[in-house]
Amino acid sequence: WFAAVCIHHLPYRLLFPFLDGFFAHGNRFLFQFFLAFFDEFENDIMTANSNPEANALIRFESAPEPRLEAVVRSAWEEKYVQKVAAMNFHHERIIAFEENLSRRLQGANEGMWMKQDDEIEFSDEED
Repeated sequence: WFAAVCIHHLPYRLLFPFLDGFFAHGNRFLFQFFLAFFDEFENDIMTANSNPEANALIRFESAPEPRLEAVVRSAWEEKYVQKVAAMNFHHERIIAFEENLSRRLQGANEGMWMKQDDEIEFSDEED
């Protein structure tokens, strides 16, 4: 998702430096980039008047190009490199799954099983 947002919405002159970082460092650079992005735009996101306004900013639709350029440059800063290097992504994904997604998926599955009666009668089900 991160890569798709950047590829589709970054201005061309910023896209190529972004892609250089992505191809050289993969997902780690994506996390560095978005840490830098949220540092740069935190106040804008937190004071947005609506979800659509915040979403437009996160999709770069309303993000000013000079500030996006600053994000692309700062993603290479040592503070982001170190922060991302210190993360255990596999462990964090497991925790996120267990704490958030697992329960939601289980609830969705239970709901689907409760709706299994599709009102189709088979010959062995008739009275």
